Amino acid sequence: MPVTWSKPTPFSIHIPDARIQSLQAAVEAFDFDHFDSNILSTPISEGDFSLGLPPIIAKRLVERLKSGYDWRKYERVMNEIGNHYIVQVDGIPGESEPLKVHIIERRSKREDATPIVLNHGWPGSFFEFHKLAPLLADPPNPDDQAFHCIIPSMPGYTFSSPPKSHGWDGYKVATAVDAAVQALGYKIYLAQAWRRFGLGNIQPSGFRISRTMQRNPRVSCLIFIKQNKQSTPRSSTDLNAIPFSYLPTEEQKANMSPDEIRGLEAGAEFEKSGSAYLKMNQTVPYTVGLMLASSALAALFYIGEKLYRWAAPESVLSIDDVLTSALLYIYSGSLTSTLWLYVAPTFVDHSHKKIDVPSAFSSGRADLLWAPKAQAEEQYRKLLWWRILKEGGHFLALEKPELLAGELREFASKNEVKKSLSAD
Repeated sequence: MPVTWSKPTPFSIHIPDARIQSLQAAVEAFDFDHFDSNILSTPISEGDFSLGLPPIIAKRLVERLKSGYDWRKYERVMNEIGNHYIVQVDGIPGESEPLKVHIIERRSKREDATPIVLNHGWPGSFFEFHKLAPLLADPPNPDDQAFHCIIPSMPGYTFSSPPKSHGWDGYKVATAVDAAVQALGYKIYLAQAWRRFGLGNIQPSGFRISRTMQRNPRVSCLIFIKQNKQSTPRSSTDLNAIPFSYLPTEEQKANMSPDEIRGLEAGAEFEKSGSAYLKMNQTVPYTVGLMLASSALAALFYIGEKLYRWAAPESVLSIDDVLTSALLYIYSGSLTSTLWLYVAPTFVDHSHKKIDVPSAFSSGRADLLWAPKAQAEEQYRKLLWWRILKEGGHFLALEKPELLAGELREFASKNEVKKSLSAD
């Protein structure tokens, strides 16, 4: 059965007052005094995440929710990112009914604008791009490259409906997202995900599915994948997350740059002290989901810890950005469904595939981990650059939107990219 899609239906975000009031009542009733005083009195600085979310940050989040935070304000911010739509996608194998995909389009006023798909992962959402999209679509400098920004919500995230069948993997997600992009009329586009960019040509794109965009010779979407060994058919290597089993030889390490060595060391540290959530999301997603869905504050702390911990220390994420990011999961009822891809049962390693399309990698200096340049070049035969930026962490679009916009413009300006976009 071929994959088909409906005409995009306009959509706007509006959470019912009763839902907001219910959450506010739960927050008002929360009292830190009920917690173990020995834990809360332990002197832990707000920058020390060795034991999880520091209590001082948790208290700050709760206090802001109790007084000062305005959901309606950020609802307006989200609605103004661009035009929101819902696209019904049918024909995905295993799905007995159409999947609802939420997608945002912010078109530039410039006729020479290039389409770009901005993809998120967990624990992110389309909200990550509320600062980046305006910079790309309407650059202050008329000499800067402009972009038509397309921002999908992955199936099961926020306002996209979750899959109903078992066996969902990156390819199915990619198929659904690409169908929604095509429904907006885009045939060829660039694609970006946090730190990686490439070309797209009516092929799948999305979280954990960068590798599914490589079948067409002009396709490259470089999306964050938790582990390379969890790749899917039509695949390519991920340039950020390295497989935990990857152990370079001493000879290989001797030829690596300091930044490549740092990426390996960061990966080893992440596996040791930062990957507990990964194991939980993979092995007991229903338990995690039920706990988070039963308590808005539990969800806030679980998601907030990742946003604060994975950002660069100097980035100082806005407390309202953290609250809004978490509340999107809570209000949309997608706390459990966003974990589904962690347990996708059809992971296959296709890291041996060679990719012959223009691709690039830029990572924040404080990101979690990244693959060595030599490993990336083995698979990406047209890797235009591999660079570690001087600033930023895991959420560049939120932390350093101007920096990321510059990287994207540089990529779009390359002759290899222009030729691929203009080729038949």
